[in-house]
Amino acid sequence: MNQSQTKICQNCKTDFTIESDDFVFYEKMQVPVPNICGYCRIKQIMMFRNETTLYKRNCDLCAESMISMYNPNSPYTVYCNDCYKSDKWDAKNYAKDYDKIRPFMEQMKELLLIVPKQTLFISGGTNVKGEYQNFSGFNKKCYFVFNTGYTENCSYSRGLRYCRDVLDSYFAEQLEKSYECINAQNSYGICYSQNISNCLNSQFLFNCNNLQSCFGCVNLRNKNYHFLNKPLEKKEYIDKVSGILGSYDKIEKFWREFRDFKSNFSQRQNNNIKTVDSDGEYLLQSKNCHYCFEMINGEDCKFNFFTKSIKDSRDNVGYGYDCELNLATVAVGYSNKVIGSFSSHHCVNIEYCFDVERADDCFGCDGLRNAKCRILNKEYGKNEYKILRDQIVGQLKKSGQYGLYFPLEMAPFAYNETVALNMFPISN
Repeated sequence: MNQSQTKICQNCKTDFTIESDDFVFYEKMQVPVPNICGYCRIKQIMMFRNETTLYKRNCDLCAESMISMYNPNSPYTVYCNDCYKSDKWDAKNYAKDYDKIRPFMEQMKELLLIVPKQTLFISGGTNVKGEYQNFSGFNKKCYFVFNTGYTENCSYSRGLRYCRDVLDSYFAEQLEKSYECINAQNSYGICYSQNISNCLNSQFLFNCNNLQSCFGCVNLRNKNYHFLNKPLEKKEYIDKVSGILGSYDKIEKFWREFRDFKSNFSQRQNNNIKTVDSDGEYLLQSKNCHYCFEMINGEDCKFNFFTKSIKDSRDNVGYGYDCELNLATVAVGYSNKVIGSFSSHHCVNIEYCFDVERADDCFGCDGLRNAKCRILNKEYGKNEYKILRDQIVGQLKKSGQYGLYFPLEMAPFAYNETVALNMFPISN
């Protein structure tokens, strides 16, 4: 087994370490060890994910007004979701011959500019009665939610899963009838709370578990009728709480008091739950995951952000679900052995693809459905595909691009439109 190795990032010029398990992973993926550090790699990938900067523009097929993550001045052809999912066009008609003389990424960029794009990323195309949703799917009656799935009657939130009747919240699972929560799981009737689980009908909680009818509590477990961590009789508790709730001024005053109250308590090193041998923040039920954030059910991963149910993968942003051996992806789900791709579902062995579904053995394709052995959307026989694919991989290895994401000059969004700005703010 290879020993760990220290390298200098070709981008930020700082030292970074390739661990022994990294060598094993890159060998599985059959890609070179990167010369760019993990933080620079993930920042580059995040520049391809615009969740919340939305525009009004017209569909380039039906001409109807629509909400889009693509600026109206961008050079892309953009279809509304109905037209994009329809039979009115076929991505296979945009097939291009691979030119062995020209750089592959240059040809891929040309393909991206001519193949129509989906106005918003809606996984499965199954959101019902909801507007202003992006990177979401399987939602019902939701408004202005992002990176959210399997949720109903929720608004102005991000990172929800299996939630109902939730407002103004961030990163929650199985939360119901709640408001202004951060990192909440398996709870009901919660307001103004952070880092809580299994709680009921409570407000102003911080780092609490299994509380019922509690108000302004910190670091408590298995309690009820507590006010500022002190037990009260039920009637006294109800009188105190009812004297605050319902008044904006009194709630704001208590917010200030609660902030001071919290400062008297020690805090956890991180907010990871049921997680083993891992580091990062907001990891749930994960194992051996490092430099990961907002991850659920991850195993043997590094530099993964906002992913669910993903194993043995590196440098992925968003989605997941039954994924394994994925490297440098954005919004890829239910797929295995994917490299450098955006928005792909139910795929195997695809590389440098953009918004493909149910594809196997495809390289540098855009917008395809139910495809196999294609390069730049053109179909080849199995043997010819392998020969051409190996030639392209050789070219990308020579230029140092293979195993990394698309080059920055191919990003369809500005830095300040993407989640890169949220995770890696630019200082003056």
